[in-house]
Amino acid sequence: MKSTGLRRKNILILWSVAVVIGTLSTTIGYSILSTASPPIISISIAFAAGAILVMLGETMIPEAFRKDSFGKGVALLVGFVIAVLLTKAQGG
Repeated sequence: MKSTGLRRKNILILWSVAVVIGTLSTTIGYSILSTASPPIISISIAFAAGAILVMLGETMIPEAFRKDSFGKGVALLVGFVIAVLLTKAQGG
């Protein structure tokens, strides 16, 4: 974002808005799905995970790999491994 000419203040405002929207969406989604059946919850989680992967693949990963690809690639791999291990630790 900074490379496109946005000022630091505007970047922080945009990310703050994204956090607020995400928090509100999570609260609303939880209140709607708190009594849903496990298959419905699983489908919702899979959809959300897919959306996050698309976002990463379309915007964040290419930008990150333009500069230091090896270090960021290793960090990405470690992050995914930790996510899998945490999911397995929860019984997922």
